[in-house]
Amino acid sequence: MWWFARLDRLTWLRLSIAFACAFTAWPGQLTTATGPQQATDERRSSEIETARRLIAAGSIGDAVDILRRLVAENSKDADAHLLLGKALALLPRRAEALEVLRHAVELRPESAQAYLTLGNALARFNETREAREVYEKALALDPGLSMAHANLAMILAAEGELTSAADHLSQAVANGGDPAETARYHYLRGKVYRQQDLPRKAEEDFERSVQLNAGYAKAYLELGLTRVDLQDEPGASKALQRAAELAPDDFEVRYQLGSCYLRAGEAERAVEHFQAAARLRPDDRNVLYALARSLRATGRTDEAEPLIARLSQAAAAQARHEPDVLKAGELNNAGVALEKEGKFDAALAKYRAALAISPQETLFRRNLALVLCRLGHWEEAIVELREVLRLAPGDAEATKALYIALDKIHESP
Repeated sequence: MWWFARLDRLTWLRLSIAFACAFTAWPGQLTTATGPQQATDERRSSEIETARRLIAAGSIGDAVDILRRLVAENSKDADAHLLLGKALALLPRRAEALEVLRHAVELRPESAQAYLTLGNALARFNETREAREVYEKALALDPGLSMAHANLAMILAAEGELTSAADHLSQAVANGGDPAETARYHYLRGKVYRQQDLPRKAEEDFERSVQLNAGYAKAYLELGLTRVDLQDEPGASKALQRAAELAPDDFEVRYQLGSCYLRAGEAERAVEHFQAAARLRPDDRNVLYALARSLRATGRTDEAEPLIARLSQAAAAQARHEPDVLKAGELNNAGVALEKEGKFDAALAKYRAALAISPQETLFRRNLALVLCRLGHWEEAIVELREVLRLAPGDAEATKALYIALDKIHESP
């Protein structure tokens, strides 16, 4: 039993924050200028469009060069500031991106789209408190802005405000958009309904999501899991089969479909999917156990026995390792106490010792990385933070710290 704090977040919502730098278009300033001014405006419009194409092609640095020149020529060019801010966020240049986008909002204080763009960048950098406020300002200006409703809903859901999150996603659905975006809003609302233990409502949303986007593997997965909740095994199997067709290398899809077949007594079909899941995660004990069960059910005990032996050995090794794990927890807690006292070097030593015992424990590694940031050891902190995010994608605190550390490296001469 761990006796120190662990992160407890809605991981699916954290990972969904990838929405945050979605690109939308803004109308340029209308002008009736003629002559030299008209030529200048036409050049500006052409360069902004070129920058958009470069960003879409992944040539973000080249786009930034163009946009920097445009904002230098005209410090009141809101379009150039908005696009520059989004490009800088993708590099990522956190501090500069947010500075540019805040200036863009000052230039267009009545533009809901400007607030949306700033909110997206803030959410990308896990500045969720300010992002929430900015999205609320965008919606005060334009209550029909679907993306702002959806993005605000993800923040609310991550903070446990599920009813408000569902309400905002209902607004996003009602206000519509292109089919793929609307499918995403239904998918997200379905996820919230599942969190609220409302499986019938969730099922309706996931069904609507796949109707709008027939290639949406995640929605088919969630539809299958919701039907399991509803004890509709045939319906669950059908949805999960489609998910597997669309995403054959998705571990969760393969594991859940195998489980569905095993519950239905179709062990031979279950074996295929558990074997695929085991190839994707060779050390996952749940998969190994399920695969062994399926193999035994098909009479292939000679293949099942080595898996049972591996599981027994892993359990024995874990039991032997338990005292060391407890010691690692003690060292981590000592590091936390030292850090609170401002003794960062001493805390660093404790975190290193804890990590030496349990190198896969992301909490220890994150604490180590954060104290490295406090000490200004930015390059080492970046290495550790990237490893945390490899082990635990979407860790909000590690993500935010990584962007700050990258900023510090960029500021170095």
